[in-house]
Amino acid sequence: MKTIQKQTTYTIILLLSFLGLMIVSTNSMMLEAFLQYVSARYALIIGPLVRLIPFSISELSWIVCIIFVVFSLMKAIHFFRYRRWKKAFMTLHKMMNITFSLATLYIATTGLAYARDLPPIPQWNEHVNSTQYEPILLFFHEDFTDVATSLSFDDQGSVINPYPFSELNDLIQHQFSYLDDAYYYPFSTTLKPMLFSFLYAEFHITGIHNGLTTEALFNANIPDALLPFTMAHELAHAKGVMREEDANLVAMYLCLTSEDAYVRYSGYFYTFYAVLNLMRFVGDDQAYSRYYQALPVSIRNDYRYQTSFWGQYTLLNDIATFINDVYLRIMGNEGVTSYVDAPQTGTIVENGQTIEVITKFSPFQRLYFWLYYQSQPNP
Repeated sequence: MKTIQKQTTYTIILLLSFLGLMIVSTNSMMLEAFLQYVSARYALIIGPLVRLIPFSISELSWIVCIIFVVFSLMKAIHFFRYRRWKKAFMTLHKMMNITFSLATLYIATTGLAYARDLPPIPQWNEHVNSTQYEPILLFFHEDFTDVATSLSFDDQGSVINPYPFSELNDLIQHQFSYLDDAYYYPFSTTLKPMLFSFLYAEFHITGIHNGLTTEALFNANIPDALLPFTMAHELAHAKGVMREEDANLVAMYLCLTSEDAYVRYSGYFYTFYAVLNLMRFVGDDQAYSRYYQALPVSIRNDYRYQTSFWGQYTLLNDIATFINDVYLRIMGNEGVTSYVDAPQTGTIVENGQTIEVITKFSPFQRLYFWLYYQSQPNP
């Protein structure tokens, strides 16, 4: 009887804790205070210990959790079979409490950060006339071309990562050192390759952050063009930037402001479509195609390689997309569409013709604008 009372008391404490976390999430000041004084400090305590382990413990812990759930269910079924109702319900109750404990801890260390304000990444918020689209594109088109020219590509068309993972990790960490802002958690974990990278490729998963272990993991099997951007994205999560679109924006800023050609190439490779898409709104139907074809053949071959690479993995992608979509919606994100950076568009009538225009630039485009005007003598 005492065991039942203890389990019930623990369940009530968990429910009250969960309710308290939900209340914290409704107030931005309480939320930020909790994240900085609890979540960030949790990472400061746990992170250095986990960082000493050279492999991903997240994946191993997930296997242990699955084994625990399966074992508990089998044990409960066994008790039900022999009509040992009390033991059966106690087994399920314990399993529920342990699972709910991990879920509550995950909300405290990770989930609440989905409700944060936007990260302090610069955005150009002034009007940009369509006549400026082409000069802006040409500016970045030239730099994308320059960095690609300085890199090597393999026979399949993929850019070649010139660094071991440890050195690439140092480059990404160095970029984060420029983000001197209280918004980001002070602890920087060491990025680790996934133990089961080959399996995650089947799910089209390029990286994962686990707030419980503080780990930022990347898929070592993805095309090299995606590696620096993916590593920056996952490290952004580990430093308190949880919404996918925000982590992408942080990764973009870090990569495009890097002095390293390979890191900058990855930033362009992942985001260049945002500035190239401006050519769809300049009144020239051929502009987009013309500027894409003007990219070096090495870049275009790399895009083709990426398409063919992910085309190999189709069996489990839909499953992973569905699970990720559900998870993101539960966390308050807009599902997997939050990964997509797209402007808002509308139509106007000009000289008797109806034309499509951008009514609100996307975050990627506004960052490109900011980078462009910052580089000009008189922005």
